[in-house]
Order: sequence, then structure tokens, then C-alpha cells
Amino acid sequence: EKKLEKSRAYNQLFLPLSNWVDSTREKLDAYAPLPADVKSVKAQESEAIELLNDVKEHEPQFSQLEELGNEFLSQADEAHPEYQEVKDEFSNLFDKWSRVRDDGKERVAAVEIAVQFDFEPFKNWLIAKEEQVTSLEGICLRPESLEKQIVEQRALGGELNERMPEFEGLIAAGNRGAEASEKWIEKESFEVEVKSLKEMWDDTNVLVDVRGDNLNEAKAKLDTFVVAYSNLISWIGGAEEKVKDFENVRVTPR
Repeated sequence: EKKLEKSRAYNQLFLPLSNWVDSTREKLDAYAPLPADVKSVKAQESEAIELLNDVKEHEPQFSQLEELGNEFLSQADEAHPEYQEVKDEFSNLFDKWSRVRDDGKERVAAVEIAVQFDFEPFKNWLIAKEEQVTSLEGICLRPESLEKQIVEQRALGGELNERMPEFEGLIAAGNRGAEASEKWIEKESFEVEVKSLKEMWDDTNVLVDVRGDNLNEAKAKLDTFVVAYSNLISWIGGAEEKVKDFENVRVTPR
């Protein structure tokens, strides 16, 4: 009688759990690899977490079924014609369950990796900085104006330095995506965006550095000119004094 009760309990659990595993497997198999697009990833985040929570909620039932199945099989007659079939069904179900459980965790982990590569705001900021540099007026030759341009350029360089840790963090996040399993992550998408972000960062830094070098070169030349001009004015002033002194000299007749 006890064996019959356990057999009934086993059968009552087996079929619903088998159907649930198959249904969950279909959901997991239907997931497309995650692209390097935070909006798209966030739209799938809650679904992936919900599926994993569903998997966790079924763990006690599978533990109960495993206990019943092992006990039932240990007491069954191995010579019975249905024994091997039941054993194979039991083993196959738990193989499916193991893969579903692991894949559910992997999917959520992939979402967590992909959602960290939120590069769009930083990319837009780089575009704005590049436009700002290219739209700056030409180098001024007046000392006050040139000094102002140098201060503005240093501020731009300072902004880039301040945001370098953010840039490095994004590249690290993108690389994690590119190195993740192709089963859950669209690796090529991450590789393309990482490369693009690096190129934009380098191009913007080059623009700022080149303008800085040009401004510093202009300042050095202007400083040299100011010194030379000051010396020339000083020499002209001295020469004028000498001319005046010469004009004031009286010639004494012999």
C-alpha cells in the first residue's frame, strides 16, 4: 500500500513537471542572443528574471520527485518490462531539469553583462565634444584672446581626463559582452560597438591635443614676438634720445 501511494505521488508530480520543463525549454530556446543595445536588453531583463524565479520555485518539487523516484526505482523489480522505460524517463527528465536550471541562470547573467554596456550617453557626449572642438574659432593673435582660448582648451582636456575612468569601464563592460557565450550574447554586436567607441574616444582626444599643441606653439611665437617688439621699441626710444642729443650739440667754429 505504501509503495502504491509513493507510486501515485511520483506519477502526480512527474507529468506536470515534465510538461513544465518542456515549456520552459521552449522559452529558453526562443531567446535570441542579446545585442549591444541597452534598451532592447532592459526590455528582456524582467522576463529573464521571472523565468529564473519560476525555475527556483520548482526546485522543491523536483527535489521531492527525485527522492520519490530514487526510492521507487530502488524498490522496483528490475526484471519488470517497464522498469527500464521508467528509469530512462526519470533520468531524461532530470537531465532536462539540470540544463533548464543552468540555462536560466546563464540567461540572467548574460542580461546583467549586457545591461552594463550602456555606451550611448557617453557616445553622444563624445560627439558633442568633437563638434565643440571643430566649431572653435581660429587661433587669435591678441595675447588676451589667445590666453582665453588656451584656458578653454585645457578645460576640454580636463573633461576628457575626468571621464577616462567611465570610458575604461564601458570598454571593460563591452569586452565582457564580446567574450561571453554566443548562445546568449550577440558577440559581434559588442565587438563593433567597442571598436567604434574606442575610435571616437581616440579621435576626440587627438583633436583636443592637436588644438592644444597649436595654441601652445602660437603662444610661444607670440611671446617671442612680444619680447622682440618690446626690445625694438626700447631700442627705438633710445635711438630717438640719441638723435635729440645730437641735434642739441652746437658746432664750435674754428
